Amino acid sequence: TIQFDVSIRPNDSATVYVMQVTSLADTDRMSYQYSINGTDYYSLQQLQTQETFGASQKVDLHVRAVGSDDTILAAGNREITTPSASDVPTISGTDKFSDRTEVTITATPGAIIYYTTDGTVPTNGSQQYNTPITLTETTTIQAIAIEDGHIMSLAENIARRKPRSTELLNSIIELKNKGFSELEIANKIGRSKN
Repeated sequence: TIQFDVSIRPNDSATVYVMQVTSLADTDRMSYQYSINGTDYYSLQQLQTQETFGASQKVDLHVRAVGSDDTILAAGNREITTPSASDVPTISGTDKFSDRTEVTITATPGAIIYYTTDGTVPTNGSQQYNTPITLTETTTIQAIAIEDGHIMSLAENIARRKPRSTELLNSIIELKNKGFSELEIANKIGRSKN
């Protein structure tokens, strides 16, 4: 029986996991093959370059040593579950604003957050989040988080909109009729009372 270890890591774009088999005895008399279904075997070098795996995916990895005459010298298998994806970040801030608003994005401690404001899904090549984002126009923010050793999270998106003047006026009248003070109204609509 072949004993082997498996290294699992995110690919360069952090969208899927790749595997590498390690701790194999390497000799000139044999080569190694792998299978993820127990039937179809391929050169072990292809495992890291051609196979990709999703988050929390169960894999029954088979490895066999093959001699120079294609005889099977030894075989073994391991059931492996890939790590989960990174947790989805949280986007916080006022939904509607009249002049400007700040939006914060938080994630699991240690995770790197990437975001877009142009409607595209972020990747690990997008703008990295470090400080609150100030918005002055209607904007849709999308964000992902990438934790060390994990693939990226699903994208979180949220729209922040600057209402038209008539909408803002109607909101102020409605809040005043509900008995809110001028300071409370100013805070609710994203403007401080001067």
